[in-house]
Amino acid sequence: MSAPTSCTCSNAGRPGRSSTRPSARCGFSTVTLQQNWPLARLPYGKRPKRLPCVLSQEQVLRFLTAVQRPAHRMALATAYATGLRVSEVVRVRIEDIDSARMLVHVCGKGNKERIVMLSSVLLGALRTYRRVHRPPRPWLFPGVKPGRPIHSKTIQRACRDARRAAGLTKRVTPHALRHCFATHLLEAGTDIRTLQALLGHAQLSTTALYTHVQRRLVTATKSPLDLIGSVPAA
Repeated sequence: MSAPTSCTCSNAGRPGRSSTRPSARCGFSTVTLQQNWPLARLPYGKRPKRLPCVLSQEQVLRFLTAVQRPAHRMALATAYATGLRVSEVVRVRIEDIDSARMLVHVCGKGNKERIVMLSSVLLGALRTYRRVHRPPRPWLFPGVKPGRPIHSKTIQRACRDARRAAGLTKRVTPHALRHCFATHLLEAGTDIRTLQALLGHAQLSTTALYTHVQRRLVTATKSPLDLIGSVPAA
């Protein structure tokens, strides 16, 4: 197949695919390779992988205390206590809370079901929340529209407002609480296979990302300078 005769530097229809600018990729084609290939045929560069934002346990408590509305606070506390995605938290039904077996039944991505542990602290807080606010069935966190769960964007806004009120500089999102759940469990000694099942990851490599942000392991590792024992005087 012969190569097209023009190089179109349009990125329409492919937003957010890469941080590589269309002009740079077009220049690489026409100048470096001496080819007039269209932009659509040029490969995109890989996005750099960034470590997830993780709060300390003290910061998590400060954050949750700053959430104004009880339903929002309980939804965010549930996200941290169970490691659920925000899309999973908002769709938790009252019947999904199995207090007899201390489990929460979750319907995750692709309608894949899994179970996670039910914190005794969370259970006590949820019972108080239900007794005082009496959310109508079936949703644990009902929305404004009757018969509908709370919208995930509502939880995201509450999260943003609480971060500001708590004076936290880190970018706290509902998904960051999921990162905190995973990292804090690993630091407490939970094995990575168990964590994979709790998070609902299909690939172990996805869960392995959290091994890079374990504070306990990082701080327990000595710097090579500590092995030398001193810094030469100036």
